[in-house]
Amino acid sequence: MKAKQLESLRKKIVYMLMAVTFFVPLIVSLKIRPVPSSLQGIYTQEVNMDFFAYGKMQVLVIGTMITLILTGVYQMYGYTKAQWKEKQVIFLLLGSFGISIFISFLLSRQKDIAWVGTIDRYEGTLTWLSYIALTYCVISIIKSRQEGDSLIAAFVLSSTVVSLIGVFQMIGMDFFKTNFGKLLMLGRRYEELFMSISFNFEEGRVYTTLYNPNYVGSLVALSIPLTVYLLFYMSVTKRKWLVRSGLTVSLGLQFMDLIGSKSTSGIVAVLIAFILMGIYALIQYRSNIKVWLGVLAFFTLILVIVTQVSVFEPYYNKIVRNLNPDPDQFFTTEFAEVEYQHPNIIYTLQNGEKIGVAPIDGGLDVESEGTGEAVDDQANERLLYKITSEDYYKQVMFYYNTGLVRVYVKNLSTEEASESRFNYYNTGQFYVGALALNETNYKATSIEWFENERFMSQRGYIWNRTIPMVLEQPFFGYGADTFSANYAQGDLIYKRAMFWNHTIIVDKPHNFFLNMAINFGFIGLGLFLASVVYVLIGSGFTFLSIGVIAYFIVGLINDSVIFGTYMLFIIIGLLYQEKIKGRL
Repeated sequence: MKAKQLESLRKKIVYMLMAVTFFVPLIVSLKIRPVPSSLQGIYTQEVNMDFFAYGKMQVLVIGTMITLILTGVYQMYGYTKAQWKEKQVIFLLLGSFGISIFISFLLSRQKDIAWVGTIDRYEGTLTWLSYIALTYCVISIIKSRQEGDSLIAAFVLSSTVVSLIGVFQMIGMDFFKTNFGKLLMLGRRYEELFMSISFNFEEGRVYTTLYNPNYVGSLVALSIPLTVYLLFYMSVTKRKWLVRSGLTVSLGLQFMDLIGSKSTSGIVAVLIAFILMGIYALIQYRSNIKVWLGVLAFFTLILVIVTQVSVFEPYYNKIVRNLNPDPDQFFTTEFAEVEYQHPNIIYTLQNGEKIGVAPIDGGLDVESEGTGEAVDDQANERLLYKITSEDYYKQVMFYYNTGLVRVYVKNLSTEEASESRFNYYNTGQFYVGALALNETNYKATSIEWFENERFMSQRGYIWNRTIPMVLEQPFFGYGADTFSANYAQGDLIYKRAMFWNHTIIVDKPHNFFLNMAINFGFIGLGLFLASVVYVLIGSGFTFLSIGVIAYFIVGLINDSVIFGTYMLFIIIGLLYQEKIKGRL
């Protein structure tokens, strides 16, 4: 292949990378997917109607596969041994990370989930391998700062469209609730479902094309630093004033989305990103008094806005509450332990008393310390077992029609009360929702690092129970996106009191790094972090590094999400180009 043809192919690959970068966050399209067999006991439906994730995954995977094939052709004819040798360290790190992901898939007990991903997320093995492939293509193809800027501009432009949709949602004009919006999401394949589709999102709450308002915080934490980068560093030679005006408008839309999403983690990440930008400017232009004055004025303005503007007050108060928790908000329960011995459940209370509940024909067999009675409460269609001991008043209720069983305990000296719920069907089996209880799923092991388990919207509860899961399979994890299938969803004592709903599904660890450790173990997490550190140090922590750091900060509270993490890997590729040739 001639040099001119090779260069033409390379430019086509750049355009393909731009297209993937632009379209992934924008895709909102109905896909009806079967619920994997590994999740049948957790979810009550056999199929899942996905609007916001599966289509994004398809565009990412297909677009990346095409790009990777074209990149392979380009390298076959245009790469020299010197070019391979120059990049062998990063290729080795990325390749090893990819191998660890595939090994995690091979070892996973839930391969049906681990390959494509769980419902509403679809960040399975295919998606993670696509992230790595994108980085590989960027490192192999991008040759100039202008080409790198074009990828960032494609993402910022996409984020601007996403933000514009969110701003309309903020003012009560939700595009996805309009007839045209519904038809666009359904397409011709599902247009017969038009009358049955409805979104019950809170009026004025921004979720845009991302489904979860918290995900808006993740996107904006990444897109705002990249928008600022383009504002000051974009390699444009014509109509700079027009480009900068558009970027300024984009920043405004993104900030409005951030406020409308009510994402505390997103706001914190963006604030830290601006602090890092100021520090970066002072280091780069340390002898320029105008820069010092400008940064000082900017920080003062940010401080005034955050502390004095009323819209930020709820976020400030929430952060303060989490950093200085009220002991009264700590999670406590009168239940000390629970044990499942099929078909019986045995609760141990704080003073050592036990409550045994077992299904029998026509009702329940209940045993506990104290005196009591069994009442046939026909008016409420239930059997009511009342037991009083020296320390506790205990009730066990069985509702005939629904099979619901409630275990209620009240401490007679402190007046504190606790409750556990589950369902009993006439099969000699207890359930939590649709999940049949067994010896492994009725209780989640906890390390109790977070005394306040309501920390950061119950994340303390989840993290206390996620870390032991990681330690149980520390090397290669459980496989991509399999958290919900491996978490003890029947956690009887805690779910009701923590989430006010005993059937709620804990489907993610709410932490980017714990999520990766659950997926791929410490080996996968270590290889990923090694790749990032190698690139960040090698690039000299340029301005683009701030986007990576901001995404990691929001990742301390939120999980990896498909529309953000793919861009993180693209930035890693661009930073590597900075490392080897100073192109960006």
